[in-house]
Amino acid sequence: MYGYDADGEIDGAGWAVSAQDGDLRPISSLVVSAGDGVGATGRLKRVAGGLRLAAVGAGLYDIVVEQAAPSVPLTLESAPAGVDVVTVEGVWRDGGITEARIVPFREPVRFPDALGDRAEPPLVAGGRTTRAEVLAVDVMAVVDGLRESGLVSYVAHCDERGWFGVASATDPEPVRRGLRRVLGDSFLVVHSPWGLQTLDAIDRIFESDGVGRGTLHIGRFIDPRGRLRSSALVRFVSPALARALGDTGASAVDLAAWIIPSSPDI
Repeated sequence: MYGYDADGEIDGAGWAVSAQDGDLRPISSLVVSAGDGVGATGRLKRVAGGLRLAAVGAGLYDIVVEQAAPSVPLTLESAPAGVDVVTVEGVWRDGGITEARIVPFREPVRFPDALGDRAEPPLVAGGRTTRAEVLAVDVMAVVDGLRESGLVSYVAHCDERGWFGVASATDPEPVRRGLRRVLGDSFLVVHSPWGLQTLDAIDRIFESDGVGRGTLHIGRFIDPRGRLRSSALVRFVSPALARALGDTGASAVDLAAWIIPSSPDI
């Protein structure tokens, strides 16, 4: 894992979560080009003329990849009998993995942790109330009015003491003042380094016919720091995708790749 800078942001221009080990890595380090050594975890499928490796995922991403059904041709000298899901390393050529060998198993790609899974660091508000109060009509009217003041997201969150609102904003102070009028101290505002325009730009990249080809999933979630982020799962990170994300502020997206560069000794 990589450290955070003084503003609580991950050092570097753009980061992705490796599907193979779960570590944060620079997006540039996950780029796959023809002739590169690659690794992937998937299900062996015997088809006419050979083998294919079909993507698998964990949790929500297992449903995503099952629906998208991505698979690539696989050249493997010998497929073990009775083995279904494996991790392979080989060479990326012509849209498939050649010269492949089975290596120690690595966990499939999984959806990133969200605020409901954990809070990091722990999010602490001064007061507590009920979920109904946090999401009351008058509160949500104020929330809608704060969009033009830098509000990016607002959700209800709870701990052992009760419920409170968690907002993220590019400019926290006016959002703080607005929410205090309707919630007292039963809320928390965290700084968001990116706004909705950045998240919209990221969506457009993954939905495009060119750069975004190979996108298996694109969505948004509240991360453990209380910030709204994009989440994306791709077959692999192409040079074009890495360049496009680098131009938008890629720390706003949690990017996971099914096929990633393998160890250097492949």
